[in-house]
Amino acid sequence: MKKIILCAAILFSGIIYAQDNGYFFGGFESNSQWLLDDDGLNFEAPEDQFRANNYFKLDYTLGKFTAGVQYEAYVPSALLGYAPVYDGENGIGTYYLNFKNDIIDVTGGYFYEQFGSGLLLRSWEDRQLGINSAMKGVRVKFTPLEYLDVTGVYGNQRYGFEVSEGVIQGLDANINLSTALNIESFDLDFGASYVGRYQSTGTNDTIPSTVNAYGGRLDFTAGDFYGGIEANIKDPDVIANEGQLASNKLYDGTSMQVDLGYAKKGTVNVGVNATFRRLENFVFYSDRL
Repeated sequence: MKKIILCAAILFSGIIYAQDNGYFFGGFESNSQWLLDDDGLNFEAPEDQFRANNYFKLDYTLGKFTAGVQYEAYVPSALLGYAPVYDGENGIGTYYLNFKNDIIDVTGGYFYEQFGSGLLLRSWEDRQLGINSAMKGVRVKFTPLEYLDVTGVYGNQRYGFEVSEGVIQGLDANINLSTALNIESFDLDFGASYVGRYQSTGTNDTIPSTVNAYGGRLDFTAGDFYGGIEANIKDPDVIANEGQLASNKLYDGTSMQVDLGYAKKGTVNVGVNATFRRLENFVFYSDRL
């Protein structure tokens, strides 16, 4: 008897109410499994054969303000292979309030953000992989010029329906040099980032409670070619493996990523991409363990 996993996905989205002053919009998504025995693989279905991940999202926009909430239910159990922290849980996963105009963008509550390639900071949601690393706190993005923007973040990172003990703060700046210098032959962007983590170390004063990381990057596009380089350094910190500290020894951290590519449209479309990434002692999570 072959092992059978029946999967069903339901997705609904749209505007559910609208008027001149504001409108609601949102969606509902449900991914389900029904697990059966497989004698050939010696697999015995668990007692909770039916599993489902359910997401209901509702947002409201009024002028320059937007607010939203996401309710999640992993009942009776989360899909097989997902983090056990979700099993049997349900509740409000994220919520936010945002104000945005041409110059400033402010969000309070949960938000997603990425600095550069994501080596220093990346928070995102991927329901198919069971990942939601949203930050809970405040994010402010300031765009004083069309070619310059600065983003600041402060908060904790989501873990299940809780948040990390570690507190994250960060600052990111981007400038389009081609626009600033009126260069039309190619496009050149420069960015710089700072990310810091604070987490109490208790009575262990040999481990730093605050660890900072800094980075810079340069990206270009010239004709059919494009590429970029990003380099980062991290303050001395301990290295944790599988939730355990090997020792109290501190290690400097470094990382570098180089991207090169070529893309051309024609009778035959051609595209080539190459990425080189090097990391040394660059484990950097919102929680040390």
